[in-house]
Amino acid sequence: MDRIDKAACVTGAGGVPGPGAGGDWCYFLAPGLDVTRAERVELIPEQTGDAAVAVTLTPADRDSFAAWTTRSAGRQIAFNVQGRVVQAPDLLEPLSGDMVYISALTEADARTLFRQLWE
Repeated sequence: MDRIDKAACVTGAGGVPGPGAGGDWCYFLAPGLDVTRAERVELIPEQTGDAAVAVTLTPADRDSFAAWTTRSAGRQIAFNVQGRVVQAPDLLEPLSGDMVYISALTEADARTLFRQLWE
């Protein structure tokens, strides 16, 4: 991610809207990794009352994902789905494996994300 403006996006500025404190913020994204297919998408309730969405990557995307997270470790990343940032966590360390876990969502947001990813 290049930067975040703590205000709504201005049309034509090149940012992507997403969640922020008190409303939408505008995220300016660096080139990243595009995953256009998933092997599986699951909605998972969490003990906190929030929910998560687990995305199982296809075998073709697993190596690319691991390499991208190695290059991106220590930076803030963004999950951009259908033109909207759904979550922008700090990536503390490289990830490997076959699953991306998007957590700390409200149940309604998790259900919406699940539907968007599974369409």
